[in-house]
Amino acid sequence: MGPVRARCITAQGQPVGFLFLQGQDRHEHIPTEQELARAKKYSWAGVPRYDYAPSGRLRIILSGGQPHRAGEWADTPAPLEDQLPWIVQEVTLRGEAAERKRLAQQKAAKQRRLEWEAAMRKARIEYAEA
Repeated sequence: MGPVRARCITAQGQPVGFLFLQGQDRHEHIPTEQELARAKKYSWAGVPRYDYAPSGRLRIILSGGQPHRAGEWADTPAPLEDQLPWIVQEVTLRGEAAERKRLAQQKAAKQRRLEWEAAMRKARIEYAEA
């Protein structure tokens, strides 16, 4: 893979990372005279088997949040531009799931606090009676 570009956005308080990668094409390496001479002179010097060149094909990888459908999209078989609605929808779904989780945790914490307060009232009454 070629140069890596990482970015992060926030969807309903949930950070979602975007990793942008560019694919590479691999080609057989044709050794130069200098490479062959160096390899002949030094046993540790090798000649690369392949050369790599940017392919122009892009890949987007999402990180963070709860995955729903996919976490990775590439230029093949459909162009990446045609897949943008699904990428945006995935970010939205991850944000909504994070918000539901936050609200559920908040509700559970409130319920625990109410139960604790009720238990304390009961304990005070039992203590006073004893």
